[in-house]
Amino acid sequence: MTRMTDYWLAQAVIFLLVCTFPLISLAVVEPSKIFIYTHDWVIYVSICLACWHFVARTIIKKIAHRHIVSFFVALTLTSLAATAPLYLLSLIWETDNKSQSSLFGSLFGLNILLNIIWVIGYRLALSARERGRLESQYQEMNLKLLTQQIQPQLLYQSLDKIEQLMDTDRDAACDSITDLAELLRYKLKASKQDEVHLKDELNAVHFMQHLADAGDIFIEEIDEQLIADIEVPPLCIYHLCYLLNRKIDQPLHVKFARDQHQWSLSISGVYSYPRVIKRKLSKQYPQFFNQHALLDYSDNTVVLTVR
Repeated sequence: MTRMTDYWLAQAVIFLLVCTFPLISLAVVEPSKIFIYTHDWVIYVSICLACWHFVARTIIKKIAHRHIVSFFVALTLTSLAATAPLYLLSLIWETDNKSQSSLFGSLFGLNILLNIIWVIGYRLALSARERGRLESQYQEMNLKLLTQQIQPQLLYQSLDKIEQLMDTDRDAACDSITDLAELLRYKLKASKQDEVHLKDELNAVHFMQHLADAGDIFIEEIDEQLIADIEVPPLCIYHLCYLLNRKIDQPLHVKFARDQHQWSLSISGVYSYPRVIKRKLSKQYPQFFNQHALLDYSDNTVVLTVR
């Protein structure tokens, strides 16, 4: 939707520029003819714009990988398509044959110049759009691959803990196996989604904390109605808590707050600035942190604020 909006906005800007500049020049040279020529010129520009749009949507996109060929094909087709309207303009504006030929030559040269400018601009815009699409696909694919990964250290810790519990407390071992299964099931489910509920993220943190022996994570009781409509990128909150839990040994305390404009998740008990963690999350979830979220650190507390 955004790409289409940008395209039509560019078309509108081109239409205004092509309409306005020649008419301004005419108003300076021969002001008396401005009202006579404006109507015909706007019709001509509309025909040119329709031609440019048709060529862009059919010809250039089909052979976009052949830059030089697509450039000359688009330039030739748009110039040929504008020949008839230009000839009609020269007939309407000039009755003398010599003046008509001179006017047609001037208009045709101006048309070729406009076509060159437009084709170059469209080629650049098409390349930028394609590059943006590929980057977006790469980021989405990278995110899905990252969210599908189970941290080896956590898995080794979990299996080691389960093995120890099998000899001492079989019920606790069964609970740990269930937690591990729930965590893996959630990771598999989250990897197929663009956004997940915050409640599910906190549940994943709960399962992870039960499996890992690095340190305790205490999540303050949160009213489910407050977080029922909040969605976040898959495993974003989980990765934040997991990385902080690996960094320190002391307990982490997770609190949630919300007002009319934003919500925040604060994790206290962090006694050093988590620069590496912040940089890693920003690269892993660039769109989320560039547009909506802000990760700050003050008073031994990491605060994730989301508009």
